[in-house]
Amino acid sequence: MMTYKIFINCDDDIRLCRRIKRDTTERGRTIEGVLMQYNKFVKNSFRDFIYPTINYADLVIPGSRNNRISVDFIVEHIKNVAKKKNIFKTAQDTKVFLFGEN
Repeated sequence: MMTYKIFINCDDDIRLCRRIKRDTTERGRTIEGVLMQYNKFVKNSFRDFIYPTINYADLVIPGSRNNRISVDFIVEHIKNVAKKKNIFKTAQDTKVFLFGEN
């Protein structure tokens, strides 16, 4: 159908805060344990393996808390491509939800 590579470029502090929140509430870990793992493994792995893939992205969007403008842009682009490929009905029925929105 289509391939579109999107890289969500999120600030280090936001990534860490999200990880602390998730790991302490959903996984029962301590803040100290999360910080140790993040500093020892996650931060370096992101830098070495994840971040370099930004070079292959068709679109890089900032990973701030609420990025409705970027999401709407992506959805509209996908719908336009779907129209051209005669699969618009499926794309038209697609709903978009952002984390943290009601």
